[in-house]
Amino acid sequence: MHEAEIQKVMIDDLAKLGEGVTRTERGILFIPRVLPGEEVKVEVIKKRRFPIGRVVEVVTPSPYRIEPLCPYFGSCTGCQWQHIDYDFQLKLKYEKVHYEFSSAGIEQAPILPVIPSPRVLNYRNHARFTVKNGVLGFVNREDFHFVPIASCYIMDEGINSVLKNFQGIPVETSQLSVRYGVQTGDILIQPKLESSIVRSGQEFYHEILSKQRFRISAGAFFQVNTFGAEKIVKIIAKWVEGVRILIDAYAGVGTFSSIFSSQVEKMIAMEESSSAFEDAMVNLAGMDNVRFLKEKAEKAILEIDERPDAIILDPPRSGCRVEMIQALLKLLPRRIIYVSCNPASLVRDIKTLLQSYEIVEIQPIDLFPYTHHVECVTILEVR
Repeated sequence: MHEAEIQKVMIDDLAKLGEGVTRTERGILFIPRVLPGEEVKVEVIKKRRFPIGRVVEVVTPSPYRIEPLCPYFGSCTGCQWQHIDYDFQLKLKYEKVHYEFSSAGIEQAPILPVIPSPRVLNYRNHARFTVKNGVLGFVNREDFHFVPIASCYIMDEGINSVLKNFQGIPVETSQLSVRYGVQTGDILIQPKLESSIVRSGQEFYHEILSKQRFRISAGAFFQVNTFGAEKIVKIIAKWVEGVRILIDAYAGVGTFSSIFSSQVEKMIAMEESSSAFEDAMVNLAGMDNVRFLKEKAEKAILEIDERPDAIILDPPRSGCRVEMIQALLKLLPRRIIYVSCNPASLVRDIKTLLQSYEIVEIQPIDLFPYTHHVECVTILEVR
């Protein structure tokens, strides 16, 4: 394929990052912002490992194609699916999870329908803006050009208010992180800016989840969709009923430990991040049945000398380290509750765990509307 070559192609499927895939005589072509079954004219604009196409014309649109709300869609690549009807997005996310399990040879996996996000718009409580000459925006992931943003449809309005206040004001940074407590109104802006008329440099902010208040430091993880996180809590609550000893691996600021400590006799939490650990000490104050181990989860798990009834795994996107999976196969907690935002790493880990476990339920949840990402809560029980 040569630069600027125009082709008419049929979109066969969607790839892992949400872009369309077509197979031509000259190889695979990836095309953003299309739908399966569409016939489109595309221009090949760059070459990497595989060619990438830019849509010139949608010849035969999918019945699930809609007009994007956002004027930046296409220029800003933060959302991949604003051109797709929301109900069909849920179907595509189900298929994405199903594909990962079936590709790994895990047939007939008990995957439930995807739970929709309580908010389809203005759901994100965290934004990272690029700042260029006093203008805030995002960087296009395809060609890396800067896109100024006046307002973002998937950010909470509290973040959009901060964006408007900063827009056009010279600041001494190239990156600006904004976190917002949608239940509290707290704002955290990093880094600290000397020239700003808006207060910045806060060390932490607060959010409320499941009627509990959490302190969250600038470097600590918290779900970006607060109301969607409530769905995760409700799912887990069903599976910790009757549990006596519960482990919270990758505990972060102590979210699950705090919420579920009153339901169990003993809670053991594990987290290596210093900032998250300090938050957890505040968030877990007065909860005497919680033992918190400040170290890597795969090391902390080796210190457990009694068999837990259940363990909650909520690892980074990369999934659990091999050492954690091996430790679990020795410790054999009766139930594993695995929370994951990456179906690929989730399936990789589960495939190994199936040596001693069976899958009871896989519940996808849409925490990231208008993107290709999907969260899953998977329940496994020892054979």
